[in-house]
Amino acid sequence: MKAKPLYLASNLEELNKKTLMPQKVYSQAPKLQLNCVEKLLEEGRIKEVREKDEEQAYIKYMKSWDIIQHAFKNPKLPKGDRDYFEKLHNMDSISEKCQKLSDSLKKRYHLYVRDMPITDLMTLIEAKTLEILIIDCRSASDYTDAHIDHPNCISVPSELLMQGYSAKKIGESLRAQCQASYVDWSKRERFEKIILYDWNSSFEHQGPALQVVYDAITK
Repeated sequence: MKAKPLYLASNLEELNKKTLMPQKVYSQAPKLQLNCVEKLLEEGRIKEVREKDEEQAYIKYMKSWDIIQHAFKNPKLPKGDRDYFEKLHNMDSISEKCQKLSDSLKKRYHLYVRDMPITDLMTLIEAKTLEILIIDCRSASDYTDAHIDHPNCISVPSELLMQGYSAKKIGESLRAQCQASYVDWSKRERFEKIILYDWNSSFEHQGPALQVVYDAITK
């Protein structure tokens, strides 16, 4: 089952604003704060495992982690309650879940593959407020005939791609046969957004070549 499409934010900074808990939560007794965590962790697990909703799972886990840190720093929390809570929940595991989802979401926000009207896409490109890399996943001949007019639009020709190619393998193919594209491909991490396009892909239904590039960048 694929991860649920992004819908709550356009970057991790924006999503982090949704992890803030109401101030009244922090005014509660520390033991009551930890009781809230039980529900949040279970909701996070459902969002992550069952619904594949990384954004909601991240929010639930981050709220849990923040409450735990706040409660543990409170001198009014009995040591016995803290020890009992730590026996029930692996603190390292919660922290690792937050970090894992953070890393995944950063990549997904970075990779701007979305089914959008062409007018929205052109607005994004023409705004010039973001460093954007546009990757044309059609054939080399299609790219030569016509492509998006942008200084950072490169061709990753479909005929160079095979199922399972890694980002490194794609780079090697570009370096050997498409040097102009290789330069930006090798520096793709410096771009804030990456847009992939071909003739007919959408977020839910990606063409074979675009899927190879998408998987190489995200996995």
